[in-house]
Amino acid sequence: MKYTMSVILEPPEEEKVAGLTSAWGMKVAATFYHDKKQYGNGYHLGLKPPDSPVNVIDLRYDETFDPDKPEEWLERWARSYWTGKNGSWQIKELVIKKAD
Repeated sequence: MKYTMSVILEPPEEEKVAGLTSAWGMKVAATFYHDKKQYGNGYHLGLKPPDSPVNVIDLRYDETFDPDKPEEWLERWARSYWTGKNGSWQIKELVIKKAD
């Protein structure tokens, strides 16, 4: 299961107060891998931002992950990762599409 996540991020409120107001965007390749020989549900997620190595998230024991609805999980993850709180950037726009 392959997806492309297009995200536009804006600085957290603390940075806006300090004068940083520019948003920036990126496309992240998201690939869900399944290995039925693994423990739990057997799923991992590989995230590949541009010019960066692949980051792997272990989903084997994530009870919120539904293999029939990977887009929903990916959106929940993105919105909880880029919240704009505690110095993290916040999502201004998020589009998730199934990749070819």
